[in-house]
Amino acid sequence: APIVLHGFTPDHGWAHTVNLPDQIDIYRLEINPENPNQYRFDGGWRDFETGQAEIPVKIGAVKFMWRPSLCWSAQGPVLRLPGGVFALRYGGHGNIRAVEQWYRMGKARNLEEFTAAMQLRGVPSFNCVYADRAGNVAYFYNALLPVRARGYDWAWIVPGNTSETLWSESWPWDRLPHAVNPKSGFVVSCNHTPFQCTTSDDRPKLEDYADLDYVGIETDMTNRGWRALELYGGDSSITEKEFYTYKMDRKYSEKGEVIALVKQLLALDLDQSDPAVAEARKVLADWKPNADADNPGTALVAKALEPYIRARYMLEKQPPLDQLLIDAAHYLKEHWGKVAVPWSDVCRLRRGDLDLPLWGGPDTLRAIQGKWDGSGHYIANHGDCHILMVTWTKDGAVRAKGIHQYGAAATVPDSPHYADQAPLFAAGEYRDALLDEEALKARPHREYRPGQPAENQ
Repeated sequence: APIVLHGFTPDHGWAHTVNLPDQIDIYRLEINPENPNQYRFDGGWRDFETGQAEIPVKIGAVKFMWRPSLCWSAQGPVLRLPGGVFALRYGGHGNIRAVEQWYRMGKARNLEEFTAAMQLRGVPSFNCVYADRAGNVAYFYNALLPVRARGYDWAWIVPGNTSETLWSESWPWDRLPHAVNPKSGFVVSCNHTPFQCTTSDDRPKLEDYADLDYVGIETDMTNRGWRALELYGGDSSITEKEFYTYKMDRKYSEKGEVIALVKQLLALDLDQSDPAVAEARKVLADWKPNADADNPGTALVAKALEPYIRARYMLEKQPPLDQLLIDAAHYLKEHWGKVAVPWSDVCRLRRGDLDLPLWGGPDTLRAIQGKWDGSGHYIANHGDCHILMVTWTKDGAVRAKGIHQYGAAATVPDSPHYADQAPLFAAGEYRDALLDEEALKARPHREYRPGQPAENQ
């Protein structure tokens, strides 16, 4: 990117997580039976706008131009599908100010200037958390939520034959959930509902929107959200060391879905004559709800539950829990000869020639998500990545530590920085962030301008 998307300066810092505002609507169009290029709108037939795209395609040595036909209604782009003709409308359509907003967020020197940058509304979504050297903290639920008419099921397909459903404005900035310097003294954002961004009563609440029959803001919680509230919200005086420790938490909350699903697994009536299933039943009964390195039950829990939880998140049909548990038990038995396997033997960080043990797991604050391979291993590929921990002292000075899961040259395999940070990351450790030019030049480095030879190596 040409600008910093999230980071920090001597004055302030900010970061994003993905949120899920409902900014898109699908409209069912009624087509003129005598003219397929017309749709009904406000009692009459209206012509579609049409056009043609030109998309260059290269397949091996063959090159050609693909020219698909395009079609628009008053609502937006049109799709002709076997189940009907539909139009799409997106709250951020035509908005091209994202780069400008991020630029101004980075140039801000205080909370007032940062808030003004956020109010550009160029970035169409993302949660945003903020802190600065003056001691301010803030959470913003950033979204371009449409102002929708009452009386329609906006969670589903709406009729496209009336201008009543054709919205044109977004919620005003002040209406979006936010918390600025809440009484609790902290804010968190872990891809969970904004209505749990902190613990004090001055946080945003769903009942703030009781005047609407459709809100379009997610209410789901994540385990990371629950644990962040329990840890940061349960400590009235957090030291810098404790702050770092909480970030690496590996526990599953009693309020979260993982423990509830494990209880469902334990209640299943399965064939105990199957040795793998019988062992799995015992492993589940003994499981401590965490993703510590030596936990012998986390591999089974992760293998069994990940497809189920992912299907819910993706709004897909969830596979049966009994079959997931049976498959997980046999998978581990096949590759390890047993179901109870220490988690860090299974969970790995691989990069180049490195194959490192990991701890932390799916949806823990030490977030490690991955993909199961054909050898019984869970290979990390997302979750925690570039982490920055920033501290402002009482006199306003700033210090920071950071880590990348691979290295500063993560796309250049022959670079010494391709994977040089991976061992620190796997150990849950950080490097000091270099915050001034002298500190940078004291390290081995290379100075150059693009297109010119390097001055030194």
